[in-house]
Amino acid sequence: MKLTTGPAAQSEDPSAENNFPADGAEWVDCFVREMMTATSIDDARARATRLLESLEKCISSRAGAEAAQNFHKENIMLKAQIEVLRKDDAILKRAVVIQHERQKEYDERSQEVQQLKQLIAQGKEQLRTLEMNNYA
Repeated sequence: MKLTTGPAAQSEDPSAENNFPADGAEWVDCFVREMMTATSIDDARARATRLLESLEKCISSRAGAEAAQNFHKENIMLKAQIEVLRKDDAILKRAVVIQHERQKEYDERSQEVQQLKQLIAQGKEQLRTLEMNNYA
């Protein structure tokens, strides 16, 4: 990263601001180069200020990009989980409908069995009555 002072610094390409050093060692080298080329204390302060502002922008930019990437990954993961939950929900709804139909069928058959038991009891009672009348 080449930093200059004076009018040349103002006319630099703004896209060059995004050309930050990649790691800490490169930042240190950049600081050392800038301080070595400083012509005075005021020049060194101006260069250090500009470098620190660039470092702050770099950190903010990278943190923002990382946060956006993490948010995107989490969003994709949550959408996948939602899809799985929707499928599970559909399966459970079908299971409830099937179970309800089975329960309804069971209740109908149970009622039919009770009616048949009553008919058998009535038939036995009629048979007993007829046998009693027959022997009497």
